[in-house]
Amino acid sequence: MADGTEEYQSSAQLARIRRRYYAHSVLNGVSFRLLAGNIITLYALNLGADNTLVGVLSSFIHISMLFLLLGRPLVNRYGAVRIQSIFWFTRYVVMLPILLTVFPGIAANRDLTFALLAFCVLGFHSAKGIALAGQQTILGSVVGEKGRGAVLSRIQSLNTTVSTIAWLLVGFALSRDPSRAVYGATFFVGILSGVFSSVALASIPEPSANARDASAPFLPSVKAGFANEGFRRLMALLFTKNVVLGMTGAFLIVQFKVVYGHPDADIVYITLIGSMGVIAMAAAAGLLMDRVGARPLYFAFATIAAISIVPTVFGPAEGPPLVLWLIPSIVFFLYNVGATGMMNCSQDYLFAVISPQERLNLGIVYHIIAGIAGFIGSVGGGLTLDAILTRTALTGAAGFRLYFGALFFALVLVSLLVTRLPDIGAYSIMNAISVLFSPRELRAVRILSRLGRSQNVDDEQKIIRALGRSPSRMAVDDLLTKLQSPSFAVRTEALTALRLHPADHHVAKALAKEVTEHHFTTAHIAAETIGIKRLREAAPALRSALESEDFMLCGKAMLALAELDDRKSLPRIRELFESSANPRVIIHGARAFATFGAVETVAPLVRKLEPTIAPFVRDEIILAIAEVLGMGTTFYPAYLAFVERHLAGTAELLDRTVASRPDIRRLVLECTGDPGIFRRTAQRVYTDTPPSVPDVDLPGIFLEALSNNTILGLVRFRFLVAACAVLLGPPP
Repeated sequence: MADGTEEYQSSAQLARIRRRYYAHSVLNGVSFRLLAGNIITLYALNLGADNTLVGVLSSFIHISMLFLLLGRPLVNRYGAVRIQSIFWFTRYVVMLPILLTVFPGIAANRDLTFALLAFCVLGFHSAKGIALAGQQTILGSVVGEKGRGAVLSRIQSLNTTVSTIAWLLVGFALSRDPSRAVYGATFFVGILSGVFSSVALASIPEPSANARDASAPFLPSVKAGFANEGFRRLMALLFTKNVVLGMTGAFLIVQFKVVYGHPDADIVYITLIGSMGVIAMAAAAGLLMDRVGARPLYFAFATIAAISIVPTVFGPAEGPPLVLWLIPSIVFFLYNVGATGMMNCSQDYLFAVISPQERLNLGIVYHIIAGIAGFIGSVGGGLTLDAILTRTALTGAAGFRLYFGALFFALVLVSLLVTRLPDIGAYSIMNAISVLFSPRELRAVRILSRLGRSQNVDDEQKIIRALGRSPSRMAVDDLLTKLQSPSFAVRTEALTALRLHPADHHVAKALAKEVTEHHFTTAHIAAETIGIKRLREAAPALRSALESEDFMLCGKAMLALAELDDRKSLPRIRELFESSANPRVIIHGARAFATFGAVETVAPLVRKLEPTIAPFVRDEIILAIAEVLGMGTTFYPAYLAFVERHLAGTAELLDRTVASRPDIRRLVLECTGDPGIFRRTAQRVYTDTPPSVPDVDLPGIFLEALSNNTILGLVRFRFLVAACAVLLGPPP
């Protein structure tokens, strides 16, 4: 498309595409489980193959990636989906001759049997190599940009879950009869499943990105890709990782058979436990990948893979049956968590560091490097293990310990290489580790996964409210996204929840935008949040909000600026306070003066005590005056008692005047009596020994106010005057 957008735009259309791809992925996963990997290793060992042949067969998975170069021009000409579905079908047809190896006439000829086996495995993976030329283009369009990690993990989870069930059935069959006939039936079911997966793949429309990819020459694209530091370092890591994993996976099974003596059926069950590791990885990655990023999870999975090797080095070679079951199970579970987790993270990181236009060419490079590295690892692993077992004094368990001990350090090296990947804006590795071990953060992640699936306003409100009860750094970006919601209710909940979450300059920027653009709706909540979180960089937006006709916003902006101690705005806040008749603006202005601690505002506060002002507004002003004068903590309980019952309030003040002069005690007693008598006593007290407050003429302000009969008539103001004489007066 001219605008550079993908073909799969609507959510409904994308959902249909994903469902078809899920079907293809599940059927293909079952087929691959029954035709490649562990089943081929078991079959070869059943036929009497040595470690070198096992390594060579395993290497075909990787060396076939060179056939990607043949697939690229075909993809350019015919389309990624068409070529992949055709060659996906071809690879299953190529596997048909393997069925001949179960017949006695063929089976009697060992060389012919191994030749057919090698031909089928090589043909299977070679066709796959051609098909994978357009894999990144197809997959990139299916997963999209939003929630990419979750979709990749869902594909992995569905694939593994269904293929594990199929593998379990194979285990049952092999436990009853580990004959070639059972292997043949397994291969036939795998071929049939693969054919159906090809049909499902063919039903997916061609992604429009393919046309753009095709226009870019291959070599210049590769050169430009390696100029990208992120891609270059990812390729170095990919090569190292695949060499190490190529030397590890297949030979774990060899160790389980040779050292622990497990039969084929047991190996199937152990690898099933490994499949549980893949499912666990997919669940974890689905929740965390899009939150913390691929890089920190890559490090975590590499570390898990390294840890998985430890029991193969230090575990006993003999012991109770339970122990000999437990060690391989733990090893294979953790190894699959780590190995498949690294694969998913590598894929996600690739999508993050390259553009959609680069997916075809750089995707081919990615698979070729992965294939060459895997080939080196598989062949090199087999040759190395055979050399250790046949050319050194180490045999059996000791030889395997040396081999896997070296691989442990190699996996540690992989972990260190992950730290050299450029940070692409996600969490740092250390921050991500803190998330993984924080129950609160993990709870927030689970809530966020629900938020991504919400379909209506009520659901979003409930989920955001739950996020408010689980403060988390991870939730902030999602909450900021919800500030773009057209729903007033959703934005309100998001703003409220943000108050309990960590804030940074991104939050400040978003809240400032909310203050500027959402007058009369949620701007006042954003202004209040800015004040609560002390986000000083949002002060300009608050100053502008003082001029808004939205009186709720104006009031909250006053108080927020005071909480930011923005003294530049104090004169304008004072002007608005003095000129406004709006109770909300007056109350917030008074609270702002109290927060500033601005003694120069005592006079305008006192002048605002007009009979036309509602009693609850006068209460706020009186409390603000007390706070500005620095006696808010001691005055409030006495004032609260006075509001409830005059005698109780005066008793509180009298308790503090025991050692004071009699005229102050008289002033307290007279505050609820005749206003005229009170005024004369107050004039005497505030003239002879007035309370002293720095930078403000408190006696002058109070005596001027008491000369106004309307203000003098306010019994609560008279109580304030008496309280100031008691609490701020000179010591006796």
